[in-house]
Amino acid sequence: MIGYFNTYIAKYYDTPKKKSYTFLGLSLGLVIIFVVFAIRPTFSTVVELRQKLREGQEANKALNEKITSLTSAQENYAKVVDSLPLLNAALPTEKKIVDFLNKVNLLAGSNELVVEALEHKIGREKEEATGENTLEFTVSGRGSYEKIKNFVGKLENLPRLVNIKNAEVTRKEGEEKLGFTVVGRVYYEITE
Repeated sequence: MIGYFNTYIAKYYDTPKKKSYTFLGLSLGLVIIFVVFAIRPTFSTVVELRQKLREGQEANKALNEKITSLTSAQENYAKVVDSLPLLNAALPTEKKIVDFLNKVNLLAGSNELVVEALEHKIGREKEEATGENTLEFTVSGRGSYEKIKNFVGKLENLPRLVNIKNAEVTRKEGEEKLGFTVVGRVYYEITE
């Protein structure tokens, strides 16, 4: 090693000027090597960590917004949870036409009406124009005007959503009771 120094490097130390330039050149070379192999990876690691930190902060912000939204949704749900049975009664997830027709028949009987016909027609699974799932019904019978009026009012106020399309009252000659025909529709929601 000393031989190598004497042979190749000693010639650069023979004058003070050469000695200082050699020392300066070697020092700069060492600094460059240090920068390339030690400091550059450190800087790239710092840049990478800052990027990850920024992404983590953005993810944290998004999660906090989601938590806020979920908390708000939970509060809204808590406000309406008691109304859900009423909503399910008004807009059931099944057709339940037989149950509905039984209620109509009982309602007519409680109003002292004689039901002569009680029919239903299933509408299209989903009407294209309105997007509604409907069941149409028709009830015909006989009774007094006040009883018919009361029946139609109670029919509209059933828990299930009922839309009366037409209510017609007729009188046939020689008959004491009036005839009536009520046409309407009920709705249901299909859950998929």
